[in-house]
Amino acid sequence: MHKTSGPFARTSIGLALIKPCLKRGRKMARRALEDAKVARDRECIKVGPICRVREDAVAARQRKLDEALAEVRATADPQADALHITPNALRAAKAGAMVAICLAAGYVISLGWGLLFRSPPQTRARRPRSV
Repeated sequence: MHKTSGPFARTSIGLALIKPCLKRGRKMARRALEDAKVARDRECIKVGPICRVREDAVAARQRKLDEALAEVRATADPQADALHITPNALRAAKAGAMVAICLAAGYVISLGWGLLFRSPPQTRARRPRSV
């Protein structure tokens, strides 16, 4: 058992189990793409119907590789997993927090500027007292 506890420990344990599977899937997709490219290069000495089929196969395998990489990027956010929210919701929360921090900093700066450089209090001319 790991020394740390809490959701972040569970996330690191889960990612340790998932990473080899994701790595294997990416490796297989890359290998399939390379095989398709080699077959295309072999057939496409002169352009013909078989060459077009090979080019379509390369394009299809490139799309599959892109989808596999996008899936890995989408699921590779341990903070979102630990908080049990989607990665997009976490990004939106981070962006909202940054905006709030910037607005608060602007308010503090303007308040400090106003306190530092305020105009001196206006004095009224006193009327002489009549006795």
